[in-house]
Amino acid sequence: MKSSYTWKDLETRFSELSPLMKQVRMDAQWGSVPNILRVIGTGDPNALERFDILAAIAGKKLKAAMAKSSDIGDELRNESDSYTFWLKALKNFSSNFKADYVGEQVGYGAVFTGRLWDIATASANLCLSMAASFPDDFNSDVVETPKSPRRRRIPKENKTRAELQREIDSICPFCGNTDVGHFEIHHIDEDPSNNEFANLLLVCPTCHSKITKGDITRDEVERKKSNLSSKLKSVKQSETPSAKVINFSGIAKNAIVGDHNKVIIKNSGKPQKQKFPEGCIGSDNLKANYVSYLVTRYHEFQEYQIGKDNMNYAIFPSKLKSVFKIGKSRTINNVPLERFEELVGYIQTRIDGTMLGRIRKKRNQKNYSTFEEYLSEQKQ
Repeated sequence: MKSSYTWKDLETRFSELSPLMKQVRMDAQWGSVPNILRVIGTGDPNALERFDILAAIAGKKLKAAMAKSSDIGDELRNESDSYTFWLKALKNFSSNFKADYVGEQVGYGAVFTGRLWDIATASANLCLSMAASFPDDFNSDVVETPKSPRRRRIPKENKTRAELQREIDSICPFCGNTDVGHFEIHHIDEDPSNNEFANLLLVCPTCHSKITKGDITRDEVERKKSNLSSKLKSVKQSETPSAKVINFSGIAKNAIVGDHNKVIIKNSGKPQKQKFPEGCIGSDNLKANYVSYLVTRYHEFQEYQIGKDNMNYAIFPSKLKSVFKIGKSRTINNVPLERFEELVGYIQTRIDGTMLGRIRKKRNQKNYSTFEEYLSEQKQ
């Protein structure tokens, strides 16, 4: 994968969005009134989100290029947000930006407004202009955001995850890790919109990273999934009793078994030990699954920013354990239930702080479902 976008790359991608964003414009207000800079209008939602990501990348690239330029004005020099930096660059450098003098605010000064239509085409043109002014430096640290299929929520994720966990017997199929609370769902064909059960495999974060980077090949993943599926099918068949056979998983004593008889079983076997103690988040499946959903959501937002090939899915769970002082041999599901809201709030804040999270928030788009919304979605 390339280490950075060139100006030509950005010009091409902005141009691809132009037909889908003809009715989208940028409005501006400045002077003696509060400064306003916003993108409004009707357009394809996917194109709008793609534009926001490209604008943030272009803004970061341009800000780095102009850092030592004497031509950069205070409006740009003092802007730290990459996305807003690009919008301000359009305002300052695009020839199609139309500024108007509104009038004087008594005792304060002049008021100005401005408007720029077809911001995708304007962005493409600005990229060409910047290519002439600031030729590409291929040592740039501007990381490319890969173009990836649109993600869809896995239907009835709780039930699907439980079935996937049963398929692997709560053990990572590649390394034997049993920290199942942090396991992640991998899409075998790399298409996050394909949520067929045959395309999903539950693995630990470390092996998920290895799969993404190619250290574990797709052929290995497909063979492992095939073997696990065959094994699960056999288990299910063995659990289905025939007309005259009853299978007992526990110890049956004092049982009278025969044709047309009523079966009475007194099970004296020991109760199965619960994986997480009472009072831990892991003892509440719904809350544990919501935490897992948020961690996955954070990883998805990070993928947009640095690319799947650069992801290490084990880092964030380890960070959570450090913040909430969980021992190395334990998982985030060992956090006490009374700290559930604190844990959720921390992860949500981290999601909001990603580049994509900030962009979506400016557009009033949700970054994640609340716990209540998540519970409602799982019931559908």
